Amino acid sequence: MLIGAPEGYLFDANAPHTYCRVCGAVFQTQRDRDSVLNAELRIQATVSRKRWSFRHAETHSAAEQSALTASGRYCTVEAMTKLVPLGIIPLTDMVMSPDHEEAANKAPRLDADVQDRMEEQKHGVL
Repeated sequence: MLIGAPEGYLFDANAPHTYCRVCGAVFQTQRDRDSVLNAELRIQATVSRKRWSFRHAETHSAAEQSALTASGRYCTVEAMTKLVPLGIIPLTDMVMSPDHEEAANKAPRLDADVQDRMEEQKHGVL
């Protein structure tokens, strides 16, 4: 479930984005945010996000990915901690798993300056 990040953040919950359900890395570039109103950019942004997703998946072992699938959860506790501050809130995991609920409650609340620096440092990967 996507509710939306607080105003003032570079991450736009209403613009296309992708994220890792294992570690919580989020990918959204300015092109993604601009693509909402531009079909040509939307195609380029989609290709870029897909490319990132496949490359990023290779950073996680098959065992990590299998463990997530076998758990029946949408994301890991680690991912929950990183996704919640951006407004990406897997409610089912919070209801079904006390560990996920605790992670969501303890997730840091980022301010806009931290968010900006994260995006600049990682070229769109939050």
